[in-house]
Amino acid sequence: MIYNRKYLLFLMACWCNCALAQVTFNKQYHMYADAFIPVLETNDGYIVSLLSTYSFSTKFMTVMFLNKQGDSVLAKTYGDYNKDYFQTYSIMQGEDSVYYFASAYRDSTNSNNNFVMKVNTAGDSLWMRQGKPPMGYHFSAGYTNLISQKQFVVAGQILDTAFVDSDGFIAKYDSN
Repeated sequence: MIYNRKYLLFLMACWCNCALAQVTFNKQYHMYADAFIPVLETNDGYIVSLLSTYSFSTKFMTVMFLNKQGDSVLAKTYGDYNKDYFQTYSIMQGEDSVYYFASAYRDSTNSNNNFVMKVNTAGDSLWMRQGKPPMGYHFSAGYTNLISQKQFVVAGQILDTAFVDSDGFIAKYDSN
C-alpha cells in the first residue's frame, strides 16, 4: 500500500512538471541570422532585431514584427552592403507605438560608434543618432536605457585602437 502511494505521488509530480512546460510556438524564420537577437513583447505580439553578417564589413539589421502566434507580420532591413555594420543589444518601446533600437554601429570609415534608432510600427526609421567615443577609441557594444521619451543613455566599453586599453563609456542623447 505504501509502495503504491509513493508511485502515485511520483506520477503526479511528473504530470505537474509536464503541465507547466507548454510551448506556445516554435518557428523558424528563413533568413540567415547571427547571435545578438533581442526581442521585446508588445501589446499585439513581438518585435525582434535580427542581425545578419554578409561580409566582414557588412552586418544588416532586420526589424521583424511578429503576432502573438509568432507569424511574421512585417520585416524591414537596414544597412548598405560594405558600408553599415549594426550590433543591436537593446529594444525599448516608447509612447505612440514607436520602438528604439540601440547599441553599436560601424560605418564605412571603420569607426565603431554607439547609436539609437527610432522606428515606427511600419518599420520605418524616424531618426538615428550616433556618437563617437573619445578620440582614438572604439565603442564596444553595450546596453541602452530609456530614461524618458526624450532622453536616452548608452553605456558600454571603449577600447583603444590597439584593443589593449579599455574604459567605461556613457553617452546621453536627446531625441530632438
